[in-house]
Amino acid sequence: MAVEDEAGAMVTVRVLLAPPDDWIGDDRPHLNQVMHHWAPMLSVQGDKSPPADQRASKGDPA
Repeated sequence: MAVEDEAGAMVTVRVLLAPPDDWIGDDRPHLNQVMHHWAPMLSVQGDKSPPADQRASKGDPA
C-alpha cells in the first residue's frame, strides 16, 4: 500500500502488509458480526425520509 502527498509535502509512504494465508477465513465471522449489527441500522436510516411523492408535494426537490 502506498500513500502519496504530491500536492503538499511531496512525501510517499509505503507500508508492506503480509497477512497470513488464512486471514480471510479467520476474519469472516467478525465481518458477519459487524454486518449483522450495522446493516439493520443503515436500512432504517433510509426509511426515515418521506416518500418521493410527499417531498414533491411539499415543494422539496425529489
